[in-house]
Amino acid sequence: VALTLGPEHPYLTYRLYLLAALSKYQGRFRMAEPLYQRVLSIDEKALGPEHPLLAKSLTGLANLYWKQGRYAEAELLYQRALRIWARALSPDHPDVADGLNNLAVLYTGQERYSEAETLHQRAVRIYEKAPGPENPSLAYSLHGLALLARAQDRLAEAETLVTRAVSHLERAGSAPEMLMACRRLQAELAWKAGRREEAVEYLGRALALPEQLRGQRSGG
Repeated sequence: VALTLGPEHPYLTYRLYLLAALSKYQGRFRMAEPLYQRVLSIDEKALGPEHPLLAKSLTGLANLYWKQGRYAEAELLYQRALRIWARALSPDHPDVADGLNNLAVLYTGQERYSEAETLHQRAVRIYEKAPGPENPSLAYSLHGLALLARAQDRLAEAETLVTRAVSHLERAGSAPEMLMACRRLQAELAWKAGRREEAVEYLGRALALPEQLRGQRSGG
């Protein structure tokens, strides 16, 4: 492909990005990193340093660093991507909310709960104002806020947030993996509150989701 289209053709960067993402998914981090870096180099030359597509490439590399525990490097890339989206699109664009979520998840893992909560809350406000169909990303923010509340023993608040997330996902009819995570969190919170039968019901719903998905994919 490189010989036919040239070493900096946009189609090549697309193929490189997919290969990098696959390598990351397979845990082949040493292979993924130079691929992401090459995509970044090509994109920055072809698109300029403020293009929204460059922000996507930055996020890909940041996600890799996050998986490797290279949090300071990931944070810098997430922050740069967020600045690009905010300037190139608008401060209230859903892509900005996605960038806020990325940083919030990073901060949660570092127990920087106050910073993470502020970012998730900003993301929720953006998603709620966005026009169009239900955005499943809102549920990711609500789930993130629920995890933060749980980590700080605000269990009733955590239940309210995760219930909102479940309702949103059921209306949207998408993101089954996040719905499963929310159901598991509901089960955990109900168990901690002493509502054992309710907890078992939530867990049963979570465990039934993979089978339901297989049935949908097979046409059953």
